[in-house]
Amino acid sequence: MLDFKPITKELLIREGRSLRRSRIQICDYTPGCLYIWRHYYHMRCAEADGMFIFESGDGSGLYYNCPVGTGDFSAAVLEARDDAEKRGIPLRFSCIPSEYVDVIQSIIGRKAEIVSDRASADYLYPYEQFCGYNGKALHGQRNHVNRFKAEHPDFSFEMLTGENLPEAESFMRLNRDEFYKGSEISADELARIDEFLPCISELGISGGMLRAGGVVVGLTAGEIVGDTLHVHIEKALRDFSGAYQTLAMCFAESMKLPGVNFINRQDDTCDEGLRKSKLSYKPCALLDKFTLEF
Repeated sequence: MLDFKPITKELLIREGRSLRRSRIQICDYTPGCLYIWRHYYHMRCAEADGMFIFESGDGSGLYYNCPVGTGDFSAAVLEARDDAEKRGIPLRFSCIPSEYVDVIQSIIGRKAEIVSDRASADYLYPYEQFCGYNGKALHGQRNHVNRFKAEHPDFSFEMLTGENLPEAESFMRLNRDEFYKGSEISADELARIDEFLPCISELGISGGMLRAGGVVVGLTAGEIVGDTLHVHIEKALRDFSGAYQTLAMCFAESMKLPGVNFINRQDDTCDEGLRKSKLSYKPCALLDKFTLEF
Protein backbone atom coordinates (compact mmCIF):
# COMPACT_ATOMS: atom_id res chain seq x y z
CA MET A 1 0.00 0.00 0.00
CA LEU A 2 1.02 3.60 -0.44
CA ASP A 3 2.60 5.20 2.61
CA PHE A 4 0.56 8.35 3.15
CA LYS A 5 1.97 10.89 5.57
CA PRO A 6 0.83 14.33 6.77
CA ILE A 7 1.75 17.28 4.56
CA THR A 8 4.31 19.26 6.52
CA LYS A 9 6.15 22.51 6.08
CA GLU A 10 9.38 20.54 5.77
CA LEU A 11 7.97 18.43 2.92
CA LEU A 12 6.80 21.50 0.99
CA ILE A 13 10.11 23.29 1.50
CA ARG A 14 12.05 20.23 0.33
CA GLU A 15 9.80 19.43 -2.64
CA GLY A 16 8.54 22.88 -3.56
CA ARG A 17 10.63 23.07 -6.71
CA SER A 18 9.30 19.71 -7.97
CA LEU A 19 5.71 20.73 -7.27
CA ARG A 20 6.18 23.99 -9.15
CA ARG A 21 7.26 22.10 -12.25
CA SER A 22 3.70 20.87 -12.64
CA ARG A 23 1.76 22.21 -15.62
CA ILE A 24 -1.52 21.96 -13.69
CA GLN A 25 -3.10 25.41 -13.62
CA ILE A 26 -5.61 24.95 -10.82
CA CYS A 27 -4.48 26.21 -7.43
CA ASP A 28 -4.89 23.04 -5.38
CA TYR A 29 -1.44 21.56 -6.08
CA THR A 30 0.66 24.66 -5.41
CA PRO A 31 2.79 24.56 -2.24
CA GLY A 32 0.97 27.52 -0.74
CA CYS A 33 -2.49 26.06 -1.25
CA LEU A 34 -1.41 22.66 0.04
CA TYR A 35 -0.02 24.28 3.18
CA ILE A 36 -3.05 26.45 3.95
CA TRP A 37 -5.73 23.82 3.28
CA ARG A 38 -3.98 20.61 4.35
CA HIS A 39 -5.83 20.37 7.67
CA TYR A 40 -9.29 21.41 6.54
CA TYR A 41 -9.37 18.80 3.77
CA HIS A 42 -7.47 16.16 5.79
CA MET A 43 -4.78 15.94 3.12
CA ARG A 44 -1.87 13.49 3.16
CA CYS A 45 0.87 12.70 0.68
CA ALA A 46 2.69 9.61 -0.61
CA GLU A 47 5.57 9.38 -3.08
CA ALA A 48 5.64 6.79 -5.86
CA ASP A 49 7.27 6.54 -9.29
CA GLY A 50 8.76 10.02 -8.95
CA MET A 51 5.30 11.49 -8.34
CA PHE A 52 3.41 12.87 -5.36
CA ILE A 53 0.06 11.21 -4.78
CA PHE A 54 -2.26 13.11 -2.45
CA GLU A 55 -5.33 11.83 -0.67
CA SER A 56 -7.99 13.91 1.01
CA GLY A 57 -10.99 13.26 3.18
CA ASP A 58 -11.43 10.92 6.10
CA GLY A 59 -12.93 7.51 6.85
CA SER A 60 -15.32 6.38 4.12
CA GLY A 61 -14.88 9.67 2.24
CA LEU A 62 -11.32 9.17 1.02
CA TYR A 63 -10.31 10.52 -2.39
CA TYR A 64 -7.07 10.38 -4.33
CA ASN A 65 -6.01 13.60 -5.98
CA CYS A 66 -4.20 14.19 -9.26
CA PRO A 67 -0.59 12.91 -9.12
CA VAL A 68 1.96 15.68 -9.63
CA GLY A 69 5.68 15.67 -10.14
CA THR A 70 8.29 14.77 -12.73
CA GLY A 71 7.86 10.98 -12.74
CA ASP A 72 5.55 8.49 -14.46
CA PHE A 73 1.97 9.80 -14.31
CA SER A 74 0.37 6.57 -15.55
CA ALA A 75 2.28 4.47 -13.04
CA ALA A 76 1.20 6.78 -10.21
CA VAL A 77 -2.48 6.49 -11.19
CA LEU A 78 -2.16 2.71 -11.21
CA GLU A 79 -0.48 2.86 -7.80
CA ALA A 80 -3.56 4.70 -6.52
CA ARG A 81 -5.81 2.05 -8.09
CA ASP A 82 -3.85 -0.77 -6.47
CA ASP A 83 -3.81 1.05 -3.14
CA ALA A 84 -7.61 1.37 -3.18
CA GLU A 85 -7.98 -2.34 -3.92
CA LYS A 86 -5.66 -3.32 -1.07
CA ARG A 87 -7.47 -1.04 1.38
CA GLY A 88 -10.90 -2.15 0.20
CA ILE A 89 -12.09 1.38 -0.53
CA PRO A 90 -13.75 2.86 -3.64
CA LEU A 91 -11.40 4.25 -6.28
CA ARG A 92 -12.26 7.93 -6.30
CA PHE A 93 -10.30 10.94 -7.51
CA SER A 94 -11.09 14.57 -6.66
CA CYS A 95 -9.74 17.98 -7.76
CA ILE A 96 -8.96 16.62 -11.22
CA PRO A 97 -8.31 19.28 -13.89
CA SER A 98 -10.35 18.91 -17.08
CA GLU A 99 -7.32 17.92 -19.17
CA TYR A 100 -6.69 14.87 -16.98
CA VAL A 101 -10.23 13.45 -16.82
CA ASP A 102 -9.96 11.39 -20.02
CA VAL A 103 -6.32 10.56 -19.31
CA ILE A 104 -7.12 8.96 -15.95
CA GLN A 105 -10.09 7.05 -17.38
CA SER A 106 -7.87 5.71 -20.15
CA ILE A 107 -5.21 4.58 -17.66
CA ILE A 108 -7.76 2.85 -15.43
CA GLY A 109 -9.40 1.30 -18.49
CA ARG A 110 -13.01 2.12 -17.77
CA LYS A 111 -15.41 5.04 -17.52
CA ALA A 112 -15.97 6.85 -14.25
CA GLU A 113 -18.95 8.68 -12.85
CA ILE A 114 -17.90 12.31 -13.29
CA VAL A 115 -19.11 15.29 -11.27
CA SER A 116 -17.98 18.91 -11.14
CA ASP A 117 -18.90 21.64 -8.65
CA ARG A 118 -19.23 25.24 -9.86
CA ALA A 119 -18.28 26.52 -6.39
CA SER A 120 -14.82 24.94 -6.62
CA ALA A 121 -13.89 26.33 -10.05
CA ASP A 122 -10.85 28.63 -10.06
CA TYR A 123 -11.08 32.05 -11.70
CA LEU A 124 -8.33 32.60 -14.26
CA TYR A 125 -7.47 36.06 -15.63
CA PRO A 126 -5.08 37.47 -18.22
CA TYR A 127 -2.19 38.91 -16.23
CA GLU A 128 -2.19 42.27 -18.02
CA GLN A 129 -5.72 43.05 -16.83
CA PHE A 130 -4.42 43.61 -13.30
CA CYS A 131 -1.63 45.93 -14.41
CA GLY A 132 -3.58 49.17 -14.42
CA TYR A 133 -7.10 47.79 -15.10
CA ASN A 134 -6.99 49.24 -18.60
CA GLY A 135 -9.98 49.09 -20.94
CA LYS A 136 -13.69 49.80 -20.70
CA ALA A 137 -14.58 46.44 -19.13
CA LEU A 138 -12.51 47.22 -16.03
CA HIS A 139 -13.45 50.85 -15.55
CA GLY A 140 -15.10 50.00 -12.21
CA GLN A 141 -11.88 48.61 -10.76
CA ARG A 142 -9.91 51.53 -12.18
CA ASN A 143 -12.33 54.00 -10.57
CA HIS A 144 -11.94 52.27 -7.20
CA VAL A 145 -8.14 52.56 -7.46
CA ASN A 146 -8.35 56.23 -8.44
CA ARG A 147 -10.60 56.94 -5.46
CA PHE A 148 -8.23 55.13 -3.10
CA LYS A 149 -5.27 57.10 -4.44
CA ALA A 150 -7.17 60.40 -4.18
CA GLU A 151 -8.25 59.75 -0.59
CA HIS A 152 -4.85 58.39 0.43
CA PRO A 153 -2.20 60.21 -1.62
CA ASP A 154 0.50 58.91 0.72
CA PHE A 155 -0.40 55.27 0.08
CA SER A 156 2.39 52.77 -0.49
CA PHE A 157 2.86 49.12 -1.34
CA GLU A 158 5.79 47.03 -0.17
CA MET A 159 6.78 43.40 -0.47
CA LEU A 160 6.94 41.31 2.69
CA THR A 161 10.36 40.93 4.27
CA GLY A 162 11.68 39.60 7.54
CA GLU A 163 11.61 43.14 8.88
CA ASN A 164 7.96 44.02 8.13
CA LEU A 165 6.50 40.52 8.61
CA PRO A 166 5.51 41.23 12.26
CA GLU A 167 3.25 44.02 10.97
CA ALA A 168 1.55 41.59 8.59
CA GLU A 169 0.95 39.15 11.44
CA SER A 170 -0.38 41.95 13.63
CA PHE A 171 -2.69 43.13 10.82
CA MET A 172 -4.30 39.68 10.64
CA ARG A 173 -4.69 39.42 14.42
CA LEU A 174 -6.17 42.89 14.88
CA ASN A 175 -8.67 42.51 12.05
CA ARG A 176 -9.69 38.89 12.54
CA ASP A 177 -13.31 39.82 13.29
CA GLU A 178 -13.62 41.67 9.97
CA PHE A 179 -12.18 38.78 7.96
CA TYR A 180 -14.11 36.01 9.76
CA LYS A 181 -17.21 35.04 7.76
CA GLY A 182 -18.90 32.94 10.42
CA SER A 183 -18.11 29.55 8.88
CA GLU A 184 -15.85 26.63 9.75
CA ILE A 185 -13.88 27.04 6.54
CA SER A 186 -13.30 30.74 7.25
CA ALA A 187 -12.12 30.02 10.80
CA ASP A 188 -9.73 27.35 9.53
CA GLU A 189 -8.37 29.64 6.80
CA LEU A 190 -7.58 32.39 9.31
CA ALA A 191 -5.90 29.94 11.69
CA ARG A 192 -3.74 28.54 8.88
CA ILE A 193 -2.78 32.01 7.65
CA ASP A 194 -1.36 32.62 11.13
CA GLU A 195 0.83 29.53 10.64
CA PHE A 196 1.57 30.36 7.01
CA LEU A 197 2.89 33.91 7.30
CA PRO A 198 6.02 33.19 9.39
CA CYS A 199 7.27 30.61 6.88
CA ILE A 200 6.33 32.08 3.49
CA SER A 201 9.95 32.87 2.68
CA GLU A 202 11.00 29.28 3.40
CA LEU A 203 8.11 28.04 1.25
CA GLY A 204 9.22 30.24 -1.66
CA ILE A 205 6.11 32.41 -1.53
CA SER A 206 5.97 36.20 -1.92
CA GLY A 207 3.70 38.66 -0.16
CA GLY A 208 2.95 42.35 0.01
CA MET A 209 1.28 44.98 2.17
CA LEU A 210 -0.72 48.06 1.25
CA ARG A 211 -0.46 51.11 3.50
CA ALA A 212 -2.47 54.29 3.87
CA GLY A 213 -1.13 56.97 6.18
CA GLY A 214 1.60 54.53 7.17
CA VAL A 215 -0.97 52.03 8.49
CA VAL A 216 -1.34 48.55 6.98
CA VAL A 217 -4.76 48.30 5.27
CA GLY A 218 -4.19 45.27 3.04
CA LEU A 219 -2.18 42.06 2.88
CA THR A 220 -1.64 39.59 0.04
CA ALA A 221 0.54 36.59 -0.77
CA GLY A 222 1.02 34.26 -3.71
CA GLU A 223 3.45 32.32 -5.87
CA ILE A 224 4.28 31.75 -9.51
CA VAL A 225 3.87 28.23 -10.88
CA GLY A 226 4.55 27.86 -14.59
CA ASP A 227 2.88 30.71 -16.44
CA THR A 228 0.48 31.58 -13.63
CA LEU A 229 0.55 33.74 -10.50
CA HIS A 230 -1.54 32.03 -7.82
CA VAL A 231 -2.98 34.40 -5.22
CA HIS A 232 -3.36 32.59 -1.89
CA ILE A 233 -4.16 35.45 0.48
CA GLU A 234 -5.90 38.75 -0.13
CA LYS A 235 -7.28 40.65 2.87
CA ALA A 236 -8.06 44.37 3.03
CA LEU A 237 -10.07 46.71 5.24
CA ARG A 238 -13.50 47.59 3.83
CA ASP A 239 -13.42 51.04 5.44
CA PHE A 240 -10.74 51.98 2.89
CA SER A 241 -12.68 52.13 -0.35
CA GLY A 242 -10.68 50.71 -3.24
CA ALA A 243 -8.14 48.96 -1.01
CA TYR A 244 -8.86 45.51 -2.46
CA GLN A 245 -8.55 46.67 -6.06
CA THR A 246 -5.38 48.64 -5.33
CA LEU A 247 -3.83 45.75 -3.42
CA ALA A 248 -4.50 43.29 -6.26
CA MET A 249 -3.08 45.70 -8.86
CA CYS A 250 0.06 46.53 -6.89
CA PHE A 251 0.83 42.88 -6.19
CA ALA A 252 0.39 41.90 -9.84
CA GLU A 253 2.64 44.74 -10.97
CA SER A 254 5.28 43.80 -8.40
CA MET A 255 5.27 40.09 -9.33
CA LYS A 256 5.27 40.54 -13.10
CA LEU A 257 7.84 38.42 -14.95
CA PRO A 258 8.30 37.46 -18.60
CA GLY A 259 6.30 34.34 -19.47
CA VAL A 260 3.83 34.73 -16.61
CA ASN A 261 0.59 35.31 -18.50
CA PHE A 262 -2.22 34.46 -16.09
CA ILE A 263 -3.44 35.07 -12.56
CA ASN A 264 -5.38 32.39 -10.68
CA ARG A 265 -7.52 33.97 -7.97
CA GLN A 266 -8.98 30.67 -6.75
CA ASP A 267 -12.64 29.75 -6.26
CA ASP A 268 -15.60 31.55 -4.74
CA THR A 269 -16.76 28.80 -2.30
CA CYS A 270 -20.34 29.54 -3.43
CA ASP A 271 -20.22 32.93 -1.68
CA GLU A 272 -22.48 35.13 -3.83
CA GLY A 273 -20.71 38.35 -2.90
CA LEU A 274 -17.33 36.85 -3.68
CA ARG A 275 -18.65 35.38 -6.93
CA LYS A 276 -19.94 38.77 -8.03
CA SER A 277 -16.59 40.36 -7.21
CA LYS A 278 -14.55 37.74 -9.05
CA LEU A 279 -16.77 37.96 -12.12
CA SER A 280 -16.41 41.74 -12.17
CA TYR A 281 -12.70 41.34 -12.92
CA LYS A 282 -13.67 39.56 -16.19
CA PRO A 283 -12.04 36.10 -15.99
CA CYS A 284 -10.87 34.54 -19.24
CA ALA A 285 -11.73 31.06 -17.94
CA LEU A 286 -13.24 29.13 -15.06
CA LEU A 287 -11.03 26.14 -14.28
CA ASP A 288 -13.36 23.30 -13.37
CA LYS A 289 -12.29 20.54 -11.01
CA PHE A 290 -13.80 17.10 -11.41
CA THR A 291 -14.53 14.16 -9.15
CA LEU A 292 -14.16 10.71 -10.73
CA GLU A 293 -15.63 7.62 -9.11
CA PHE A 294 -14.90 4.21 -10.64
